[in-house]
Amino acid sequence: MPSVTRYGIAAVAIMATAACGLNNSPSGELRTNTERPCGGNPAVIVDIGYPGDSDAPAAAHITTNGETIYFTATDFTTDDLFDSDRLRRTTISVGPAATPPAYDQRSSSVVGATAKIVVPQNTWIPIDLPAGDYWVLSARLSTTNVASCTAGGVTGSRAARTAPSPTPSNS
Repeated sequence: MPSVTRYGIAAVAIMATAACGLNNSPSGELRTNTERPCGGNPAVIVDIGYPGDSDAPAAAHITTNGETIYFTATDFTTDDLFDSDRLRRTTISVGPAATPPAYDQRSSSVVGATAKIVVPQNTWIPIDLPAGDYWVLSARLSTTNVASCTAGGVTGSRAARTAPSPTPSNS
């Protein structure tokens, strides 16, 4: 009997952790959407390129007027033999442009971020930031887009580097 209780508690803890990890809202509602934001018709979608990864971090830059903006990530690259849903998500870190991001190797995380959101592939995730200028980094190499519902809600510039070229084969 004690092992059944132990496994039951572990299962509840895992489910609670998973549920909390997907929320981006303090009120607790799940805030994800695979449909385009703004009723399917955002006023602005900015392609900010491939902002960051551990090999050659390069931040993209955005400016927002303070309204809710939406991030999505697509075109994930992976060298893993077993591709899984876990590999098709990224953590996007956003921080003030006045303070450049830094990478802490001990914690394997970006330092200086004011917000971090988990973005599954092809899913739009909303985030609320005060009006201002920000840098954006993604934990996994993917094309990143940001959208707003009004013109001027968000502007941005691509990360300083582009997608990696495919490795040529020796055929």
